[in-house]
Amino acid sequence: EAIRPSRIVIDGLSTFEHLYSQEIYLITKRLVNLMGSYGITSIFTILTDQESGLNISSFGVSSIFHNIILLRYVEAEAQLKRSMLILKMRASNHDHSILQFLIQNKTGLKIAGTMNEYEGIMSGIAQKVYQRYLDKEKKISDKQSKEREKRKVDLDSRQKKISRLGEKARLRRRQRRS
Repeated sequence: EAIRPSRIVIDGLSTFEHLYSQEIYLITKRLVNLMGSYGITSIFTILTDQESGLNISSFGVSSIFHNIILLRYVEAEAQLKRSMLILKMRASNHDHSILQFLIQNKTGLKIAGTMNEYEGIMSGIAQKVYQRYLDKEKKISDKQSKEREKRKVDLDSRQKKISRLGEKARLRRRQRRS
């Protein structure tokens, strides 16, 4: 009985790049087409460095793939966390959020949620976004406090002026009566 796989994983196109740098595109394209003709899903991994993680064009193969998912480690809150970003999903409107994922013994891969509370994830060093907003909020609050204080001083000044004018008017009326 023949084995009929539904998926094949080629782990490490980057390994072949050094040996077959000129032919890597054609080899990959032929493999993808061959697997597709048999209804087999092909999964390829490419190892990139942190700086060029979004750039797999040096391999020239991104146009061959229907989907591209970027996995990378991110330093956040003094921990090394795993992140996932769908760079490309052909013919589909997909989520553009950066997701945190966990690899667990019993359940395998688990999406822990979005990493929306961080910025700088693609640089590899994530920082909490809310601190930036807290700083901005404090600046706005301080500005509003100063403006309120200025309005209060202006109002007090106007009230004193109105009070003096009222006092002068009362004095004039008294003088006219006398």
